[in-house]
Amino acid sequence: MTGNIRQLPAGFALVIRGGCAPVIARLPRAWRNPAYRRARRQLPAPAEPARARGPFIPDPVPAGLIPGEGTGLPWSLT
Repeated sequence: MTGNIRQLPAGFALVIRGGCAPVIARLPRAWRNPAYRRARRQLPAPAEPARARGPFIPDPVPAGLIPGEGTGLPWSLT
């Protein structure tokens, strides 16, 4: 069975649940589901994506956690 698990075709999955035997299951296609198609027709058009401003670089240590004037490292007490 190990060889079959490694070479599962697209649309199939190995299902392992509790103490039950493993099962290879065929996965349904969501886009063929009538409820999915109905929901897609009723959704509004997607909004225009926001313009990129540049890379976000987070502050490694928030200033509130640094003792003193905020110029030292968080583990230094000076």
